[in-house]
Amino acid sequence: MKILVVCQHYYPENFQVTPICEQLVANGHDVTVLTGLPNYPEGIVPDEYKKGHRKETVNGVHVIRCYLIGRKKGPVHLAINYISFYLSAMAKINEIPDDFDLVFSYQLCPILMSIPAKKYAKRHGVPLFLYCCDLWPEAMKAYIKSEKNPLYRYIGWISKRVYDSCDRIAVQSDSFIPYFQKVHSTPFEKLIYVPAFADDKYLDMDLTAEDNGIVDFVFLGNLGIQQNLVSVLAAVKQIKDLPSFAVHFVGTGSQKEEMERYAADNDLLDIVVFHGRHPVEEMPKFYKLADACLLSLKADSQVGYTMPAKTQGY
Repeated sequence: MKILVVCQHYYPENFQVTPICEQLVANGHDVTVLTGLPNYPEGIVPDEYKKGHRKETVNGVHVIRCYLIGRKKGPVHLAINYISFYLSAMAKINEIPDDFDLVFSYQLCPILMSIPAKKYAKRHGVPLFLYCCDLWPEAMKAYIKSEKNPLYRYIGWISKRVYDSCDRIAVQSDSFIPYFQKVHSTPFEKLIYVPAFADDKYLDMDLTAEDNGIVDFVFLGNLGIQQNLVSVLAAVKQIKDLPSFAVHFVGTGSQKEEMERYAADNDLLDIVVFHGRHPVEEMPKFYKLADACLLSLKADSQVGYTMPAKTQGY
């Protein structure tokens, strides 16, 4: 088939949509990705993408990049990032040829990234397949607590319109299925559970933790609001007087500075280590460091139903 993939994030950003598209090409399909300029998670667009690389082929995948404003700290800047991609992609989708057999929306945050896919599918009468990795409007509860808030209700209306337009919706957590049925009245037969996956190259590596005399807990990934990692630090504070353990955070994100302040204010810096972001090629050394890997999510909304993709990696 000739497949159009729409997702705000793609290589060199580290999301599973990239290996999925490359596998589709390996399976004989012709794949084009409509995406944004790489800037996740720091919010900085690399110079080479500011000035070019708007059309390129990466491992057989045709990549078309829309303009966007890099995500910076705070909800306002994040909203600007989301809206800038949405507006750019809505314009760019009009230039995409009409000969695709299928539109595949890899839906992360926000739901806005799937509207251009919906537009193409409706205009050209082709099926729309959506893979839901983040529940909407539920994900907005990180910023809007009340479901009665007009903005929350408006985003809920948009979300339902997108999901209703899909021919099939795959979900990365089977607990998403009752949410779709209850909140969006999605027919059960439209939903399918497709779990996330892990890179099988790690299967050939010896990642046995070395005995350094202490127990090392390691978190790898985005240090964001939904990960609720200040609560992890609060737990560390409760047991900080116990001997022979350390907690490592590998990655960056919107909560990194708050976490660093909390650790400093509560005298945790002798047992809590912030390693910053490292390329994926260096992940084996952190897996080897770990006696146990940490995974957390906020539990104050149904976002907690999410099965983070790092689960399979761990």
